[in-house]
Amino acid sequence: MDKVVDYAYIARELHVTLKTAYKYGTPTSGQYIPGFPDPITPRRVRTPLFNRLEADVFIAGRRTAGENQKGRVRATAIDTHALAAAREVSRLLGREVDLENRKQLQEILFGDLQLPASAETSRGPSVATAALQRLFEEHPHPVLRAVLIYRGVRLPEA
Repeated sequence: MDKVVDYAYIARELHVTLKTAYKYGTPTSGQYIPGFPDPITPRRVRTPLFNRLEADVFIAGRRTAGENQKGRVRATAIDTHALAAAREVSRLLGREVDLENRKQLQEILFGDLQLPASAETSRGPSVATAALQRLFEEHPHPVLRAVLIYRGVRLPEA
């Protein structure tokens, strides 16, 4: 019987809740993911079952961030360069900063440091990597440099 699986198996393998797995497999939900395996059980069965091979193919596609980028992306360990850059930003500013937080970055770069915005979005000055690279070319600043290094941008040595 290990050739068939249910929603619980898919949820467990994708590290999502059972409710989220149901949404991934429901065509009328906003979180539906094309390519979700079709049930092998009749339509009105309370607990649909899926072919395990099809489910495993779908799960592998989600783990490698498939074509539409839906699905949970697992966090990866921060590398030493990014960790050093995050510590450098905290040292330069004299406080801890969440470099993943858009609002904190906007506050620091365009509020505290008074850097000019190179691009605007509906939510304020852009902190997209490309916009920050353009800003760094025009206004090199050690905090901005560390943020770009944190994001994995290769910059020439200062």
